[in-house]
Amino acid sequence: MARAQAKVRLAFAFPASVTALAFRCPGRLSAQCECHGALSRLVQRQGRASTGNYTMPSKRNIAILEDLLVRLSGKQMIITMRYSNVSAAQMDELRRAVRDGGGVLYIAKNTLVLRAAESLGIKGMAEIIDGPTGYVTVDGDVAVAAAALMAGIKEHNLPVEILGGVMDGNLIDAARVGQLSELPSRDELLGMLASSLSAPLTGLLRVMSAPVEGLAQSLRQVLEQRQAQEAG
Repeated sequence: MARAQAKVRLAFAFPASVTALAFRCPGRLSAQCECHGALSRLVQRQGRASTGNYTMPSKRNIAILEDLLVRLSGKQMIITMRYSNVSAAQMDELRRAVRDGGGVLYIAKNTLVLRAAESLGIKGMAEIIDGPTGYVTVDGDVAVAAAALMAGIKEHNLPVEILGGVMDGNLIDAARVGQLSELPSRDELLGMLASSLSAPLTGLLRVMSAPVEGLAQSLRQVLEQRQAQEAG
């Protein structure tokens, strides 16, 4: 626990180069560990003689940052959204909708989210944060989670604007999040693929030769043709 808190304090005080070293240190930042000397040199290069040259963050902010480091680490996707005039009850409804889609929606201080993102090496988060911002993290199927978020916003007519996201380490804009929400889920794609395997050979060849981005559409077309043949 003490080591984790020390790392969080470094995240408050220093840039990602220093914090990353602290997170990788196998010797718990002890004086005997070679990381201790390297850390001191990094701190000095940043113009700070010691970790005492900054205002100690509150225990509450330390706890929040510890939680954010866990929440943001290793996610399939992170979506950001700007909200205004959304009541606590409405936000709870949206949380439930997102949770049903396999995501987690939470609200946190933007400054703390940016510190956590920098410490984890997540680049560009500042570009998709604006004003009161909510965050959705996804571990599983990104299409299902994005669809659940968009459906929840529409169902409750919420004044929420999608700002963008981070997927596979890359920034995506709001339009891309919307596109993801319209894609079939992984299970649906597998079902469509299974159906296409029983279709005529020409249909299967067309599916296999289709561009990756058009795979879902091609599978749908083959499935519809198969169903039409069976109905006839």
